[in-house]
Amino acid sequence: MPLFFLDVSAKPVRGSAVVSVQGPLAFSGEKAKRKGLLPVSGRGPVTEGRAVAEKPARRSVPAQIRVSVPRWKGGEGGEEAALSECYRDALALAVSLRQKAVSIPLLGTGESGFPEDRALKIACKAVSEALSTAPSDLDVFLCLEGRGSIPPAWAEELRERFGAPEEKPEENVCDQEISLECLKAERKIEPILPDRVENLARFDQSFSGAYAARPAASGPPRRSSGFRRDESEITDWLNRREDSFSVMLTRLIDEKKMTDVECYKKANVSRKTFSKIRNEKGYRPSKNTVLSFAIALELDLEETESLLRTVGFALSRSETADRIVEFFIRNRNFDIYEINAALYSYGEECLGC
Repeated sequence: MPLFFLDVSAKPVRGSAVVSVQGPLAFSGEKAKRKGLLPVSGRGPVTEGRAVAEKPARRSVPAQIRVSVPRWKGGEGGEEAALSECYRDALALAVSLRQKAVSIPLLGTGESGFPEDRALKIACKAVSEALSTAPSDLDVFLCLEGRGSIPPAWAEELRERFGAPEEKPEENVCDQEISLECLKAERKIEPILPDRVENLARFDQSFSGAYAARPAASGPPRRSSGFRRDESEITDWLNRREDSFSVMLTRLIDEKKMTDVECYKKANVSRKTFSKIRNEKGYRPSKNTVLSFAIALELDLEETESLLRTVGFALSRSETADRIVEFFIRNRNFDIYEINAALYSYGEECLGC
């Protein structure tokens, strides 16, 4: 169900349907079927703003979905609505083909001429609306060229507060297991020299002998006279604990008059994760997940801090990701996709899972 931002230079998501861009498909739905394509509806021309899918050879094979993207005409020719329809059509096809995930590029940029920030806002809005009404879980990976643009309404103020986004150096990723030599280089692990090995062996022998010579204690361990009183006080203190994250989340959902489905979809969180929160005793969500629900419930800063405390977290004044989230909360902007666009631009982990 969540929407993820993905760098196009990263490895493709295995098993996901792939959306690609194609020029106008000016033929009818029936003709598309004869060509081995599956339009969203069997009637009407497949023109700009529409999508078709190639029939997969087997159900286990990811679908190939093609969309006809409109060209930018200054925003006066209805091209924004047509671009939104591209996303809706493509995701509707993915759901009808029972796909579990779909990878889709940022449509409208490049040759089509849409400004990047405008195309990103259209994508986030169209995908969020499609996911909110989707009858099944679908993970959407929005593939961006490098770090996406921040919506201009917030870009200047964000840069004033946190500076310009810096490109993080690429990390060397090894497909093989990390060797001891890599650990030595990265963590500066010192090798154990032969003389140190001998010293450790002698220490181990002497320690074992001393422990064996020690007489065994007889009877149960003794308790101090004040232990029972302290134990009673500790028990009383533990009984006065605050609500757990699951209990507080349930109460807040009821107070906001939301359904569970509305809440976890708006939080960009999967149904599987929400089910763990509600049903698995002792399940401890990540800080990222807690902040996602705080945004979905439109909590103020004090309420957000209270929700974070239930699992031992707090907003940091030194972490860029926490400060960006706090910035949007203070400005009462609870659009999780806009927040994620800003986080992604600064190289931080996006909200949701």
